[in-house]
Amino acid sequence: MTLTFELLSNEIWLIIFSYLSSRHVWRAFSGINRRLNQLLTSDLIHHTIDLKGIYYSEIFELLEDHDNNSHDRRWQAEFVSHAHAICLENKFDYEILIDRWIATKTNWQLSSLRIIYILREAITSMYSLLHALRLTTFLESRLHYLHLVFDDPWYTYYSILSEMVEKRISYPIMILEVTRGHQYQRWERIEDLYDIKHPLYWIHTVRLTLSLQHSSELILLLMPQALPLLEHLNVTIEQPQKDSISKRGQSIKCFELCEKDLRCTNAAGTNLRSFVLRQIELDDLLILFNTLTFPLLHTLTLVDIYDKSLDNLLAFQQSISPSNLPSLKHDQFQFLLRFPAKYEHEWIRRYYKIGWPFDNVGFHVDERIVELLSYSSPLDIIEAVFFVYSVPFDLLKHMRTVHNYELFTRHSTIIRKNFVCQNMEWLCKWSSSEIQLITSLKTMRNIETLRCLCVGINGTFSTVKSLLGSDTA
Repeated sequence: MTLTFELLSNEIWLIIFSYLSSRHVWRAFSGINRRLNQLLTSDLIHHTIDLKGIYYSEIFELLEDHDNNSHDRRWQAEFVSHAHAICLENKFDYEILIDRWIATKTNWQLSSLRIIYILREAITSMYSLLHALRLTTFLESRLHYLHLVFDDPWYTYYSILSEMVEKRISYPIMILEVTRGHQYQRWERIEDLYDIKHPLYWIHTVRLTLSLQHSSELILLLMPQALPLLEHLNVTIEQPQKDSISKRGQSIKCFELCEKDLRCTNAAGTNLRSFVLRQIELDDLLILFNTLTFPLLHTLTLVDIYDKSLDNLLAFQQSISPSNLPSLKHDQFQFLLRFPAKYEHEWIRRYYKIGWPFDNVGFHVDERIVELLSYSSPLDIIEAVFFVYSVPFDLLKHMRTVHNYELFTRHSTIIRKNFVCQNMEWLCKWSSSEIQLITSLKTMRNIETLRCLCVGINGTFSTVKSLLGSDTA
């Protein structure tokens, strides 16, 4: 019996396709026979339109004029009409993919499109996308997932967020990912959701990730009319602590999360089922959970929750109790709390094994790199802090910035097993210990893009991309 290439099983074809870009799959295999055409257009494959690894000759081929009956015109039209996602990686992708190919050559035939990714090098193309009225109108009923990646929560982030609020751009899943916080604590006021002249009204959004400048903006997210279908929320508070804000001569009242405002605006968490909250002060967290009810919340992740003392810990335990969060699953509650290092022995004496209701808790003292002013040296401030966290430690996938080596070396086995991350910033002191360095790098091998700032000798800054994604140890 002779087995021809075309008669390979679907499973083998799918393996072959997995090694190629969607663009190359369509170009090479479209039109060979009916069976392959059916496989290419089936739900077994999700095709992505992108320009990864493209050559100039391919760009020319995409943009040149073809006869309507030519193979090139047919596979391009079929590819676009069956594409599940578009990924824009850099500032040229929008012009080539959207303006000069999809709009001009295929007449917007994106009937299967459900996902758009715009990475940080291409993020300014979101302005063009928002003003492409034909595309936005077309996508209103079809797009399911919008993922935007920003370098920081500064001007571009606020401008695009403002446009999305004004135009009521709302899809079931919206990820506005910020890869790092403010590099320096700025003295000038930073615009936030309250400065946007239009009310938040994202009526289709079920899962949302975004950054806020201040904790008080949570009120706008939790107002019933703002996000009526919201079930999964991931929020990072970007601005410095309130004591830093007060040093600028500004009143902190407009930045504080206030119980009265939460009640007056009818804010509610009644539909939330999962909540990830990063970089918020513990007293603001307590106001949120003691004022609102979260009857359906089954998954809670608290990352880098900080306080100046241990005085609020008893109230924290009560706010996370079954009486306050009846649906919260014990194994779905994870936390990382941060205090000044001087409180380590007091916490051990008052809470460890006797006064702490959460099982399997870990703790340690480590150094944390803090940058205060744009003109300061690489060794700005290195402060000792005391961390208390849930174990097994599965929080790293929710952490945007990691300091030093202790979390890696203590929990490397668990982290290596479960950890997958797209972007991370690693701030560390230079270490002469090969074990610390090697263990940390092995742990981070599943990170696609790692931004590393190592200080202690000359203060160097580097970005490592696609270097840690190998399974070699």
